[in-house]
Amino acid sequence: MIVLVGMLGFLGIILIFWAFSGSPIFGSILLILLIGAGVYTDKKNKKEKEEKQIIESLKRLSALEKLREVTFFKIDKIFEGSSFYSDAVAVDEKNKKVAFIEGQRYRIYNNRDILSSEVLIDGKETMKTSRSSQLGGALIGGALAGGVGAIIGGLSGTQTKDTEVSKIDLRITVKDINNPSYSLNFFNFEHYSKGVIMPHPIDLLKNEIEQAQQLHTIISVLIKQAIDADNFEKPTQQKIEGESGISSIANEIRELGKLRDEGLISQEEFENKKTKLLLI
Repeated sequence: MIVLVGMLGFLGIILIFWAFSGSPIFGSILLILLIGAGVYTDKKNKKEKEEKQIIESLKRLSALEKLREVTFFKIDKIFEGSSFYSDAVAVDEKNKKVAFIEGQRYRIYNNRDILSSEVLIDGKETMKTSRSSQLGGALIGGALAGGVGAIIGGLSGTQTKDTEVSKIDLRITVKDINNPSYSLNFFNFEHYSKGVIMPHPIDLLKNEIEQAQQLHTIISVLIKQAIDADNFEKPTQQKIEGESGISSIANEIRELGKLRDEGLISQEEFENKKTKLLLI
């Protein structure tokens, strides 16, 4: 049935060209030339895209080779984005560091430099972990437990547009005034040839969504580790400050005692000043 409809459509186009050209032969030649130009353009575009993918892949490989030479960074995991970009994220789990790869360059950050991580589907936030949020632990738990099913389930509403996707990104925000955010694209419909149904059904992009979710989970764990380290250090710092304060008060009381013993202040003045210091 589909083949028959296609053949009838093709014959219809030929008849239209004949009618406008006034000559069946000229119309047929014009149609063949038009089809040939379309095929040539499509092949040219395809070749250019393939060449771009190769170039971007070589850039990524070059950056990774440079990164492997860095002594304080050991690559445990690599997450590559869309093949149309050279971008990637490398993770050093032991040293709690991440490296953002852009072209032939890379940037390395400690987990304490990471402020947030977000999975974006068509620009819509579907998962997020933030260092500043007091719900860091709960958010991370959701990321670990929810997985791809949670993302797809959250997007699969009654509206058709919610089950179709044209772009998948992971955005990471860091403490860097010059480069505060980094986005890794896993899928972008704009890079694909014409004729593909747009947007893409979400069920066909589970692998891309899974990669974004896995990286988000790792970044979330790094953020949680930074939060735990901060919480561990706060009581220690407070204790040190407290001990320092007590030591300072004791020294002041000793100095007041010397002044009293030397007759420079009275016993009453000594007692009053000592009471004030102990009440601080």
